[in-house]
Amino acid sequence: MPRPSVIELTGFPAPVYALRRYRPKRRGPQDEFSRNIIELKYDSEDAIKYFANMIMGRLRTKGIPCKPDLIATVPGEGRGLPSVGKRIAALLQCKFRADVLVPTEIASSTRRPYDKPTFEERRKSMRLKARIRDKNILLLDDVITSHATMQAALKCILDGHPSYAVALALGYSGDQQRFA
Repeated sequence: MPRPSVIELTGFPAPVYALRRYRPKRRGPQDEFSRNIIELKYDSEDAIKYFANMIMGRLRTKGIPCKPDLIATVPGEGRGLPSVGKRIAALLQCKFRADVLVPTEIASSTRRPYDKPTFEERRKSMRLKARIRDKNILLLDDVITSHATMQAALKCILDGHPSYAVALALGYSGDQQRFA
């Protein structure tokens, strides 16, 4: 069976797609795709090219239904994802801003340090900085694991009243997906 062009993830307030399943290093040998996600966190030029080409291919084949006016990234560690966003924006002749969503001070909570943050904690950890009303937004993230960060980022984006918002994660880990 041929691999789908993108995987649509369910349970989000706007369309969310992922390129492929990500295999964490702790779960055994990684494939080239998963290794490139790790390299992207260190701003590897090879990984940036790898994902920019992959995303452009998906956009060209209409696997992702959005001609963006603006490309934004989910706040996180690593410099590589903004570099991918800049490269894609240049190829699509649209704008890129790494500061559409910005981190805020995280409110202290009573959860243990090894517990994953809840949606509310993630939502309080970022805010919308840019005006995006009536724009088509493509939101990029590296890997979706608990869904809380992407849920929170999309909530922030949708609060800005864009014409259309679609999110693309390079990889996902978990079982909740539907093939597009």
